[in-house]
Amino acid sequence: MIDRKAHLVAPLTAAALIAQQVGGNAIRDGLFLSLFKVQSLPYFIAAAAVLAIVAAHLSGRLLTRLGPARAVPVLVAANAALFLVEWLLLGAQARAAAVLLYLHSSVLGGIAISAFWSLLNERFDPHSAKPLMARVAGAATFGGFVGGVSAERVAALLPEGALLLLLALVGAACVAGVVAVGRGAPARRTSEADAPDRAGAWAQLQRQPLLKNLAVVIALAAMVGALTDYVLKAEAVAYFGRGHQLVRFFGLFYSGTGLAAVLIQASLGRVVLGRLGLGGSVASHPAVVATATLLGFVLPSPWRGILPRGCDVVVRNSTFRAGYELLYTPLAASAKRSVKSLIDVAVDCAGKGGGALLILLLAPLAPSHVFALVNLAAGVAAAGEFFVARRLRAGYVSALEGGLRRQDGKLEQAVEYSMADFTVAASMTGLDRSAVLRALGSAQTERPPESPPDPVVAALVELRSGDLLRIGAALRDLPRDPLIIGALVPLLARDNLVKMIVSALASFGGRAAGEMVSVLLDPATSDVVRRRLPLALKSCPSTIARDGLRAGLASEGFEIRLRCGRALLALTDQHPELQEPFPHAVALAERELGGGGEKPLVREHVFNLLALALEREPVQIAARAFATDDTYVRGTALEYLETVLPVSLFSAFQPLLTVTGPPPARRRKPADARAELIRAGATMTVSLDELRRQLELSAREET
Repeated sequence: MIDRKAHLVAPLTAAALIAQQVGGNAIRDGLFLSLFKVQSLPYFIAAAAVLAIVAAHLSGRLLTRLGPARAVPVLVAANAALFLVEWLLLGAQARAAAVLLYLHSSVLGGIAISAFWSLLNERFDPHSAKPLMARVAGAATFGGFVGGVSAERVAALLPEGALLLLLALVGAACVAGVVAVGRGAPARRTSEADAPDRAGAWAQLQRQPLLKNLAVVIALAAMVGALTDYVLKAEAVAYFGRGHQLVRFFGLFYSGTGLAAVLIQASLGRVVLGRLGLGGSVASHPAVVATATLLGFVLPSPWRGILPRGCDVVVRNSTFRAGYELLYTPLAASAKRSVKSLIDVAVDCAGKGGGALLILLLAPLAPSHVFALVNLAAGVAAAGEFFVARRLRAGYVSALEGGLRRQDGKLEQAVEYSMADFTVAASMTGLDRSAVLRALGSAQTERPPESPPDPVVAALVELRSGDLLRIGAALRDLPRDPLIIGALVPLLARDNLVKMIVSALASFGGRAAGEMVSVLLDPATSDVVRRRLPLALKSCPSTIARDGLRAGLASEGFEIRLRCGRALLALTDQHPELQEPFPHAVALAERELGGGGEKPLVREHVFNLLALALEREPVQIAARAFATDDTYVRGTALEYLETVLPVSLFSAFQPLLTVTGPPPARRRKPADARAELIRAGATMTVSLDELRRQLELSAREET
């Protein structure tokens, strides 16, 4: 019920926040250009950039200390309160109100929206966030349309300043919305990886390649926005003059771009995310704006200013925003809270400040051709943004892997997804008869055979005798001759000798690999022997054993392929020098999904194959994630798999990743949850049920 409420309230709140921001921008631009010259605009942009750096740092500390659920309502309420202050100030000190409104709307308005997105992408896991973020982005773009229309109508019908009072009332509704979404946030299990980082936001930014690239993209996008915005406002003042008409023009402009963003998000949002991915969705902004700047050279006034800026606003509020916000979801909470405001606001305003400085530098060069120079600079900045945006995917995959690693300590080692771990329980089963006799003292009554002249021949005779006691005695003192290996392998068919034979074969190390591989790959060999050979091969540190197990992955029997995959992972885990890229495993995984078999075993085998082809640790953690009832961890694993796997493979694999777990637990008090977490961490061990499952798996390995 709480989740359904959050899914309903989040889009409505996003729409209200963006409507408030768009309405504030409309009256900000109209009021500012009516009281100040357009040539002073770059100075105000630069001042807002400086102020934003300080404000973003403070808001990041607030988010880190309080968390989004408590900090976001404070920021949204402060944003609404300032609209009320400006409404009261407008009649007596119009210029002061215009300056305050410009700085407030440019800085705190952006911080409040950024913090709301932080609340959302911390509230939901990366995979389930995708459809919700698409709806939120759609609602936000619709809110931009409503905000623009409302600004134009209020400016046309009501006294000056009435819009500021209306924006304050909308802000109060936004406070209620973010409080509702925050109450729905589940209690997250914390870890050291998610603890607040004392190094600060700048250190986080420097450590994470994804964050560095995001910062550059945002700075360049903001520079593009500042350059195109200057051209738009210069064209608007020249065409419409000053006064009441400017507020109405900007209201219509923002409502038109809001409507266009709604249509694009509704028709192309999911397609762009699905086809181009998150990096491609972000890269759509510079590609479209660069094209619009070229068209700006041939369009008449005021369209040569409207088109580039309109494309900038439309794409940033639709496909760009949907992809950009999702890039934060796999990051640690400390990174999101401290860095997101820094990037969204401080870096954004720094980019705008860079654009303002560029305008001031270009204007004196050719006063009669300022439009052409600024428009050209916008196209160049868009090209740079496109280049950096294409690098986002690699950083996103790395962040997903990091997110899975942070969850690793929270996951129990599930047996059905044990990957290469054959478990300590294997040593507790399969006791052979001779070991029992020794424990009872009976073995001492046996008469040892007379020593033959040739110990190798004698051992071969005993191993082929078929008598359990004689074989057991021979195994206790085997000669170290390779001829013995050929006699040991067939004995894997004896259920009561498996563990002793496996141990004996493993004692030969790599010397036994060739013989065992030839038997494993021989279709004439009995299935029971072929199934058990991987247990011994996993202890042979040899490229022959590795390559033989790889070849065994193409065997006819699924059980043989499954055990070869397990053994290959165990072998290469214990001997990293044997690890090398095995991209063919992806094709083998796709083949396994097209066949039959028990769902848990097929899923385990596919994960084993993916671990051989991709980076091993994240895949292993993702495999264990689907043995838990933690929806956030499973969502992170799903998003990682969807990002790194081919579309056809992920589509075929996804039905096997559904988990039917217990219903969500009733939300408890934070103090109770924290106490339980500490108790669980201090006493974490293997349960009796888990031990039974491990024993069953070990017994199954020997059949």
